Amino acid sequence: MTDFYKKPDLLVRTGSHLYGCAVATSDEDTRGLVVPPAEYLLGRKNWEQHETKDPDCVIWNFAKFFNLLERFSPNTAEILFAPQEHIIEITEVGQMMIDNKHLFVSKQLIKPMQGFAFGEWKKAVEYFEQLRKLGAQRKEHIAKFGYSVKNAYHAVRLLEECIELLQTGTITFPRPNADFLRQIRHGEIPVEVVKERYEQLDKRVPQEVANSSIPDSVEKDKLDKLFYDCIKMKMVGFMADNYSLACSDLGLVFSHNHLFNPKWYRVEQPT
Repeated sequence: MTDFYKKPDLLVRTGSHLYGCAVATSDEDTRGLVVPPAEYLLGRKNWEQHETKDPDCVIWNFAKFFNLLERFSPNTAEILFAPQEHIIEITEVGQMMIDNKHLFVSKQLIKPMQGFAFGEWKKAVEYFEQLRKLGAQRKEHIAKFGYSVKNAYHAVRLLEECIELLQTGTITFPRPNADFLRQIRHGEIPVEVVKERYEQLDKRVPQEVANSSIPDSVEKDKLDKLFYDCIKMKMVGFMADNYSLACSDLGLVFSHNHLFNPKWYRVEQPT
């Protein structure tokens, strides 16, 4: 079974469509996760992700997705905050992850998000040394507007998401100020104004961290339980379909710290 990724446990429309900033030429990006078949979970085969460029789609191995979330990756975290109209496919596992997204929310998420924003801002304005690495469209934007408008709007968006997360514990999509973000992306806002906005937001983040009531860190034991529960939910089906085992006689324990070769133990049930 090599095409299991075609039936993801969660598939979400992401990118500019999710942010509310799509233009006529915008691609439809999708991101998702799948609990792979038993032979991958049990370590007999390795598989990290399925990725295509046209259309732009990434479907992660559930274990990798979970570990990226624990490392506070904004690109994975936003999937769990997508509204219903952007969810293309979902199973019980996907719903369980969405229902428990609050377990991944903590102040530890802020530094990586702020770092992503800084990286986008550097690409937006310090473009001379990066010019040869940029695509044709971004080179055109730099020549026309004086800065990379796409990188700039991502920088501002990420910082605004940081502040909302600190204030409310959630992230709203599409973005409430999508009109302003679209103006940046269309090059309608002078770079000086965008720079001022970026710097204001960047200075606000530490203040919001100090005032925020979201947890300082995640609760590892609760995340471990969520991971195990998702895997066991999917494994019941795999065992019944592929191995004809009575799953009620098995206790399944996985260590998701081993990304693509999770440990698997048979735990004898008490007699």
